[in-house]
Amino acid sequence: MALRAYKAVLRPGEGYYEEKHSRFFSFVMPAGSEEEVLLQAAALKKKYYDCSHVCYAFRLNTVPLTEKYTDAGEPSGTAGLPMLNVLRGSGALNAAVFVIRYFGGTKLGTGGLSRAYSSAAADAVNDSTILLKQPGGIYTLSCDYSRLGKLQYMLKEEGLPVLETVYTDSVGIRFLLPNEKAGSFLKRSTDAFSGRLSAEKEKEVLFVTDAGKTEIFDD
Repeated sequence: MALRAYKAVLRPGEGYYEEKHSRFFSFVMPAGSEEEVLLQAAALKKKYYDCSHVCYAFRLNTVPLTEKYTDAGEPSGTAGLPMLNVLRGSGALNAAVFVIRYFGGTKLGTGGLSRAYSSAAADAVNDSTILLKQPGGIYTLSCDYSRLGKLQYMLKEEGLPVLETVYTDSVGIRFLLPNEKAGSFLKRSTDAFSGRLSAEKEKEVLFVTDAGKTEIFDD
């Protein structure tokens, strides 16, 4: 199945909220499956063994979309759902948000609880880095040495990240090519070299460009 673009948590985030002496510690993390979310929740329960609640919500990049949450003993709809709504607002998929509560001795009421869990989740989301993963391919273009400069110029002109240059009887350049540019660039390069250029697609990937740097992912 072709890889699909989606917003992902590139760097986890943490947050904090306090109301009437109840403390809420929050975390946003990447999560590729429900099993992974449960493992993350178990690890937090072990670390914060003396807390009163460990609530979470998550969204998975599945077809159809998977969304789940738990109130973990809080009144129904006052914890997990507000957290899920914050995650929805971020657009992140394959992502989970957790909130650890230490009860402060004063009940907050349903409105207060919803506000607290929502605020804590939002603080962690704001602290995280969520960016769009886009589909592309890793390609190798091979040509003879006399045409290397021309090929390098074309790649630079298009702003395509070069991953590796291999020198043998000919020269091969491995590079990242976004799917949206693939058809036009491959045709243009083949035409420019009058067919004296071989192109090979290695695999499909997802990538993120942030502050001029590109990160590549298999999913």
